[in-house]
Amino acid sequence: MNTEDHHPLVRIGLIKHCDIIVEMVKKPLPLKKHGVYYIACCPFHDEKTPSFFVMPQTKTYHCFGCGASGNAIDFLMAYEKLSLEEAIEKLKILLVK
Repeated sequence: MNTEDHHPLVRIGLIKHCDIIVEMVKKPLPLKKHGVYYIACCPFHDEKTPSFFVMPQTKTYHCFGCGASGNAIDFLMAYEKLSLEEAIEKLKILLVK
């Protein structure tokens, strides 16, 4: 790995291409397989019917109730209230496991 690989934007690009979002989101949320997606009640607002979708093909999530959406980094930042750098470091640890 060269020194350019340590730049935060390079790390973000590498992490965004990893298939980690389902594994990461199912730790705090009870995801259920729903066709090609996974669904759960949204952790960002109160609801009784699941509207929170995790889409492994695009490596993203989206809530059709409140509009929250993003990738694995965005989820960690919002759910655990982490900074961008903290979220990247946490994902790096998860990817090594």
